[in-house]
Amino acid sequence: MGGTYAGNAVACAAANAVLKAFDDEQILKNVSARSKQFYEGLQSIAQRNSAITELRGPGLMIGLHFKDSVPGQAKAVASQCMKNRLMILPCSKFEVLRFIPPLNITEKETSTVLEVFDKSLKDLGGLSGERAVPLRSCCSTPCMKENTLCCRYY
Repeated sequence: MGGTYAGNAVACAAANAVLKAFDDEQILKNVSARSKQFYEGLQSIAQRNSAITELRGPGLMIGLHFKDSVPGQAKAVASQCMKNRLMILPCSKFEVLRFIPPLNITEKETSTVLEVFDKSLKDLGGLSGERAVPLRSCCSTPCMKENTLCCRYY
């Protein structure tokens, strides 16, 4: 043991409890299913919103990129989502919204998030339109396979 907080009994007990909960509650199976649900829903929304240029990330850590040429879009969408009772945050210096839900999010909760996000985009009005160019993916390898991380993050 090399440090005060490294490997103490309380930390080890907590880690064991987390690992047991992951097994008992099949958290990784849920992450795989909800990730697929999020990506399919967000891709569908993105096809109707030409301001969205890219959908990326592994599992339930999802980034939705808007056109960088129009500053403030991500912040405007985040504000409208908040008005519609969905907390979502822009991140980075680029026009990106991040979805990082809890690993135990349910199918119904995921559907609600997607519905509120879609409504928020519609409420803003000016962000929709026919997609002139295809939606970019973060990589050429599908990231939605069970137990597979996006190749971009290896």
